[in-house]
Amino acid sequence: MLLKSLRMAALIAGTTLVSPVVLAQAVLQSGDVRLGVRADGALNVADPAALDPGYGATGITFVPSGRDALTPGCWCEAWGVADQVSSRFGSAGAETGTQNIVVESFTSTATTATSVTRVVDGTGALFRVTHAFAPASAALYRVNVTIENISGAPATVLYRRAMDWDVYPQRFSEMSTINMGSSPKIVFASDDGFANGNPLSGPSSLSFTGNATDNGPADHGALFDFNFGSVAPGAKVTFSIFYGAAANELAAMAALSAIGAEAYSLGKPNPDAPGAAADGSPNTYIFAFAGIGGAPIAGGNVEAVPVNAPIALGLLSAAISMAGLLGTRRKRRPGGRGSL
Repeated sequence: MLLKSLRMAALIAGTTLVSPVVLAQAVLQSGDVRLGVRADGALNVADPAALDPGYGATGITFVPSGRDALTPGCWCEAWGVADQVSSRFGSAGAETGTQNIVVESFTSTATTATSVTRVVDGTGALFRVTHAFAPASAALYRVNVTIENISGAPATVLYRRAMDWDVYPQRFSEMSTINMGSSPKIVFASDDGFANGNPLSGPSSLSFTGNATDNGPADHGALFDFNFGSVAPGAKVTFSIFYGAAANELAAMAALSAIGAEAYSLGKPNPDAPGAAADGSPNTYIFAFAGIGGAPIAGGNVEAVPVNAPIALGLLSAAISMAGLLGTRRKRRPGGRGSL
């Protein structure tokens, strides 16, 4: 795992950071899914009540198995948005750091959370980005994403989301599936879950690009890049992300069918690991998109799920930064991925 440790060090070294303070976070639980949400809209947070023994953190946890698929090892999950025309961007991630992101507000209840951020650089404000988390089903959380152009010029909106699967029972050796679907707005996908959130950082991969089924076993995840085209000042882009888990692949696909997913990744356990099976037991993890202009891969509908009125935690008008610097989070193993 030395290569991955060096890779993360390089990503962090190339990131311009501000104050190493996490301003707020929330741990949400509904149905079979427990989700850790940062104030900047990324996943992975410290959680004293975490279900997965020994890690003290929550990213995406399948409640029946009590296992988390994001926080073992590095907290590698990130997002970012950019204007392709001006090359201005903002990105957020616990491991790779946060650039040009100001948290405008963060609100939460026991089951919902809403992060509102602004992309602000030396030129001024560019985008307002809202990630509104709410239960979609027993197996899935929906994140309604809104990207508003708050600059004075048209912007070609790029969005990236990446995550590294670490699936129980053999972490760092899982199977990754990606189905890009039919939407022309997805311009690239791969298994590089370690990627920086900046959409302008370019395509990267570990074992494959594009579609793949049960690729692995390997230490990898999923990366999706979107191009939503030109957006006028004051106009908005909206779509949905889904995070979740199920007992096996069949149950995961049924959950995706029910919400009309248009693209997705599955993280499945190594079938040769003790306690695992080829059907994705005991836990298959889900990362999906809808409302992106593609056909539902397995039927269903893509109507938005309303978010319950959350409890305000207050305006956080300060730049947020890399939670990867928190000394209480984990220790690195020499030459390998960290553990908590």
